[in-house]
Amino acid sequence: MFYASWLRSCSGLHVGGQIDHTSLHCTLPTMRYQAMYVQSRSLVVCCMRPGRFKWYNIRKPAADSRQAEPEYFEKQALALEPAPGYIDKLGAIWLEMVSVGRDVSFKRDDFFIQRDVKRWLPELDVEKPRAEYEYVKALKSAPETVQKIFSVQYGHRKDSTFLWKRMLISLVQQHDLDNESLEARIARHTALIRHWTTLLMQMKSKPGWLRQSIYISINHRRKLLRLLREQNVASFKSVLERLKIAYYTPPLPEDARPMTRKAWVEFIVRKKMELVKEERLRRYHEELKERQQKFLETKDHLFEDYEVEERKLRSELAVIRIEEENELEVVGKALDDTIDQVTESTMLQYYYLPRRIDPENLLPG
Repeated sequence: MFYASWLRSCSGLHVGGQIDHTSLHCTLPTMRYQAMYVQSRSLVVCCMRPGRFKWYNIRKPAADSRQAEPEYFEKQALALEPAPGYIDKLGAIWLEMVSVGRDVSFKRDDFFIQRDVKRWLPELDVEKPRAEYEYVKALKSAPETVQKIFSVQYGHRKDSTFLWKRMLISLVQQHDLDNESLEARIARHTALIRHWTTLLMQMKSKPGWLRQSIYISINHRRKLLRLLREQNVASFKSVLERLKIAYYTPPLPEDARPMTRKAWVEFIVRKKMELVKEERLRRYHEELKERQQKFLETKDHLFEDYEVEERKLRSELAVIRIEEENELEVVGKALDDTIDQVTESTMLQYYYLPRRIDPENLLPG
């Protein structure tokens, strides 16, 4: 019904109406579809098929615990060999990464992927009194029905949360009254995250306010872990081990991976080309090493040939040197600086000879 009403609103169709064209392209709220329909006198048959842009489920649950690794999808993409359809395969990996990214960000720090969340919360004795009635002496001698009323089993959800907080804090606190140190605050957030995650998995419809609360607690716990790591590395490792949580160092802004499909595929292709180049250089280096070994085995014979040729060239050079060392016979006499001592009039006599005038050829005046 939705598709029929939407199609009529897009194209102005109605049952039994006349159609001037045979296909149209429209965009649904979540995906792009191409509508194809066939006309008849009283009925329009319409079918929807996927168009250019593929729809993905942003709430897709993570199916593999290895997806929690920050470089899992990048390694999976780099393992592909360039071949026909290579870009499409990279696009499919990017689609999987984006689809499960939201679920991974919620679960990877506590190892929730494909594991039972209840295993990571301490077991509670639900028959014990609630925290505010623990030290009431009259309750110990009260009837069993009264004790059940004041027990954790018949209390609110906050009573269980309080006990889980106290039990996790006791694992990492520095002393009995420690409730505000970094270790205690990390344990408190861990109890909240695990309890709320358990509730979220039990709910059929996932409320946004609960997801937002979990997201805020996860980010705040990461900040506290970063501060604890900067201040006390030994305590940081101890907290991770006792609370069974993980800490992933966020990448620097210049090292952050692109998130759009086109940019991510281009990044993977460039990195793959670098790996291919390095692999080819490594193979060429090994080939040169093998050739070097063969050369070292035959170098003695080559050196002998080179020495024979060198001696021959040296003998030829010696003959040429002997011929050049013979004294040259000087022909003529050098005047040295005689020209500098000659006067200008003498120079004119040498280089300027005036023309003689015959008096017989002179015309009468």
